[in-house]
Amino acid sequence: MSCENFKNLILDYTIDVLDVSQMNELKVHLDVCNECNEFLSFADLEWKLLDKWEGIEPKDDYITKFWESSSHREEVRRPSLFNLFNYKVPNWSYVSVVSLFVIIFVAAILYVMTENSVVKYTEKDREDEKLLFEVDRTISFDSADMLEIYGLWKVGDDNNKGG
Repeated sequence: MSCENFKNLILDYTIDVLDVSQMNELKVHLDVCNECNEFLSFADLEWKLLDKWEGIEPKDDYITKFWESSSHREEVRRPSLFNLFNYKVPNWSYVSVVSLFVIIFVAAILYVMTENSVVKYTEKDREDEKLLFEVDRTISFDSADMLEIYGLWKVGDDNNKGG
């Protein structure tokens, strides 16, 4: 058996829970091992010091004060986002963070809206759109031969591919 196992037996020995065979085995080992002897002396010293230690009893009203303080702590909870509006005086840090997010959100929406409004839709765009719709309608109902009437390209002319 290793010294580590004997150290566990020494701890059991100090509280008198070893059977006779374990006690004999431990005594044989202690006769030859200085490290375990030193461990046993420290364990005995600790138990003697603990025996000298005087217990301190709490005051009679300790339990009452304990429960009063724990119930008080329960009432004074940390504010969270869910109970932000339950207080008479709002927590200004939450209010400022929410306000900042609202301002950033509104600024982003305004930026996107103004970015799209810069593009101007002219009369030329309207004409081009009508032409594209007409070409799309023609392609879907007629063959590519019909595109010759719009002047986009001539059928059989490979040099003029459009536009």
